[in-house]
Amino acid sequence: MQRIITYLMIFLTVGLAGLLWMARPANATIQPPYLSRSFAATLSSSLAVTTTVTLTTTPAITPTTSVTMVLPITTTPPVTTTPPVTTTPPVTTTPPVTTTPSVTTTPSVTTTPVVTTTPVVTTTPPVAAAAPITTTPPPSGCQQLVVNGNFEERTGWRLPVTGQTGVYSTDSAFDGAGSLRVGLLDNDPNRYTYSTGYQLIKLPANVKTITLKAVVWRASTATNRDFQYLIADPQHGRPRRVFFGLSNAQLWEPIVYDLTPLKGQLIRLILGVYNDGRNGKTAMYADAVSIESCQ
Repeated sequence: MQRIITYLMIFLTVGLAGLLWMARPANATIQPPYLSRSFAATLSSSLAVTTTVTLTTTPAITPTTSVTMVLPITTTPPVTTTPPVTTTPPVTTTPPVTTTPSVTTTPSVTTTPVVTTTPVVTTTPPVAAAAPITTTPPPSGCQQLVVNGNFEERTGWRLPVTGQTGVYSTDSAFDGAGSLRVGLLDNDPNRYTYSTGYQLIKLPANVKTITLKAVVWRASTATNRDFQYLIADPQHGRPRRVFFGLSNAQLWEPIVYDLTPLKGQLIRLILGVYNDGRNGKTAMYADAVSIESCQ
């Protein structure tokens, strides 16, 4: 063992001298180690330091080759499973979910054409609805007692000022061009009001018959409390209601009523409409009003 150490020390000394030779300056002259006194000191120090050789087990400790398991550890390719994870194509089920065409039932819901019942509600009478009814002059021996019963002039009738005053109208007429209009039309604001036209008439006493005739056009969008009326109110006794109620006939209708029981009295002949200002409006046109007294 001592021999091996001695050989090893000689080997290291020669190697050290070779390294010093190689590291010399280019123009330097190196004196051989056996000519230098410091060689022994260098050698002795080298021998003393040579214990490092036994301690420096770096060659045996540096298992760099076996430790560098970088290649087996770098399993990045197998870990990157991004392609299989990206299942976006199968998840995007948007085409089957979009059921918008079947949900949009707007065409079937729009029932507006059926709801618009305005033509039925209109309270304006048709102009040419008088063909079935004809007015004739009073027969021989009979007298006409109503003044301006065809409403072609602006006289004969009293029209009290109210929330909706009755008017001589040319909107529509049964005979001729004029008529009496009372009540509220479609374009009038709904309000509480009476609307009337009346005339005072003296009925003769020495006659056989007295007959009231008229043609009326009635319309209403109300449901309960509005009403149209034609009343013969005598000076004595109770009023006679020729008609009193709510009608939406929307056509010209003839009215005939016997006033003979009231002969000899002063009567007030009243045409009118009442609106309560709620739940619809009511109107009436009157034309060809006459009272015939016959012998």
